[in-house]
Amino acid sequence: MGTFGNEAVGSTYDYENADRKQGQMFTLTENGSVTKLSVYVSNDAESNQECHVKGIIYSDNPAGTPDALKGTTPAITIAAGRAAGWLDCTFAAPVALTAGVYWIGIIWETDTTKLRWYRELAGGTLAHNANDYTAGPSDPFGAHTDSTSLFSIHADYDVPVPGFVGMTVTRLLQG
Repeated sequence: MGTFGNEAVGSTYDYENADRKQGQMFTLTENGSVTKLSVYVSNDAESNQECHVKGIIYSDNPAGTPDALKGTTPAITIAAGRAAGWLDCTFAAPVALTAGVYWIGIIWETDTTKLRWYRELAGGTLAHNANDYTAGPSDPFGAHTDSTSLFSIHADYDVPVPGFVGMTVTRLLQG
């Protein structure tokens, strides 16, 4: 199993309006099947409202911006008052990707004065835009704003086993 993205916890948090999505650009160095995204979030301690998010993966286009939707996780509920920590967004089925650049992120439904996502203020390119949560993430990503931030998010993936069609290292070791 491998990981790509940012496994460090950001020193600051941010929030935006409801019905938005954001993705961070990272490089997958080998072919793999992404099983989950992990994002560092909290839900405002004074909140009595749960939040809903979905993990997302987009391809990169030649201009270096997010393009086609590759995968979306089922909805995850974040309990009211949830302390900061890693939240796993697991795909219903692994998302097969070839080595290359991808944008991994989240789409959320609630007033994000409650949902806090953690980041560093420099170190990467973060794309974000308005996107109705109930409609699902748009495909393609669409017009967006970039910011220079490093979002605390990473993807876990399994590596295919040469000569074993449909097998990954994890599945081969499990028997």
